[in-house]
Amino acid sequence: MKKKIIIIVCSIVFVLLAAVSGWILYNRFFPEEYKVGEDEIALRIQMDTKEDIGLLVYDYNIAGHDCGGGISNPDRSMIKHDEELIATWDKEQLKLATGCEDFEDELPINMRFRIITEYQDPNFDNVYPESITSYLEPIEWTAHIGQEYKVRITGDKAKGYVVSPA
Repeated sequence: MKKKIIIIVCSIVFVLLAAVSGWILYNRFFPEEYKVGEDEIALRIQMDTKEDIGLLVYDYNIAGHDCGGGISNPDRSMIKHDEELIATWDKEQLKLATGCEDFEDELPINMRFRIITEYQDPNFDNVYPESITSYLEPIEWTAHIGQEYKVRITGDKAKGYVVSPA
C-alpha cells in the first residue's frame, strides 16, 4: 500500500514538472506578442538598417512639452540592424512629461530620432559626440491612448538614415 502511494505521488510530481517545463519551453520559443495597454501609447520601431547601431535617442514634444528618451541594450551590446524596438508611455508618464493632471486621450507628438552609431553609455542629458550622431527628419502624429504606432528606420552610416511610417 505504501509503495502504491509513493508511486502515485511521484507520478503526479513528474507530470507537474513535465507540464511546467513544457510551458517554459513553449514561452521561450514562442513568446507572446506585445499588446499595447489601455492606458498607454506604444511606438513600434522596426530597424531596417545596413549595420547595427549603438543607441537610438529621441527628442519629442508632446502636447507642447519637450521631453527626451532613448533605447539601448542593458548588456551594452549594439542594437541589431533588424531589431524591433518598442517605446511606451503610460498615463502616469504622460502626466509627468506634460505636467497635466488631466489631459485628452488625443495627444499631438512631434519626435526627432538620433542614431548614435557606436555604443555609448546612455546619459540623462542625451548628449553624445557629433562625430557618431546621425539626425533623422522629425515625424509628427496625433496619438490616442490605447493605440500603437509603427515606424521603420532604414539607411546606413555613410548615406544617412530615414524614418517613415511602417
